[in-house]
Amino acid sequence: MSSSANRSVDYIPFGALLLLSYFPWRDPFTGFMMLAFLWPLLIGAVVWAIIVLLQSIKRGGKHLRGILIASGLVLLSISLLFFIRIQSYNCDPYKMARHYEKVKGEMDELVFFTRKSLNEGDNMVIDSEGDICKVEAGNGPERDDRGEWYEKKDSPLLPSISKDNAKTIRTLLKKTGCFHLETHFPDYCLLRYKDVGLGAYFYRIYLSPMTEEQMQNAINQNELIPYSDRVVFEFGGGAVGPQAFNSDYKKVFLKKLEDGL
Repeated sequence: MSSSANRSVDYIPFGALLLLSYFPWRDPFTGFMMLAFLWPLLIGAVVWAIIVLLQSIKRGGKHLRGILIASGLVLLSISLLFFIRIQSYNCDPYKMARHYEKVKGEMDELVFFTRKSLNEGDNMVIDSEGDICKVEAGNGPERDDRGEWYEKKDSPLLPSISKDNAKTIRTLLKKTGCFHLETHFPDYCLLRYKDVGLGAYFYRIYLSPMTEEQMQNAINQNELIPYSDRVVFEFGGGAVGPQAFNSDYKKVFLKKLEDGL
């Protein structure tokens, strides 16, 4: 009985490592921040797991097979984290270009349906999931006294948009692979594509080809990269100061874009 209990305890560090690997899998940036604070627990679990593995190899028997399986699961989890999850989490203009080419029809459908659903002068903010949905009259979404833009989806919407249209917009937004829409009509829709660390990648989809001034603005500002006459890639966030594309990186991308990528 005591021997069986001791052997069960041997699996604890492997379970702890699998649990700790879940957090960066769910959100790499937040997860690794958590691991930075929990580093004594992480180091302790690793050392404990190594000791258990070495002792099991020395003892041999059926218990070794279980420990080897547990070790394999931990290694598999770490491998998937670094070679699949983190790779899909990262983003750059090249990935944005590839994604856009796959869903540009869906993005246009979303933008023009949203514009058609709103009265002239109205704007909205909506998420593909959750409760965020707000429509504001005027020239853009307005902040309340707390600096928030958001209201619950069951709060009264302006007559310019029905709940059915709001539901359709959410469905179309999901199809684009983005999760947040913010209109800046009569010019463009801002689609939030990925959050990476403290920053975020967006698509600006203009309703019509950009003016010369808008194009020059996209070329001159490092947080913007013009992809076509109606599409601009944007990187921002500003949680800890302004964020932007590296200027040299932007020049290289624009040169490759000019040459056909």
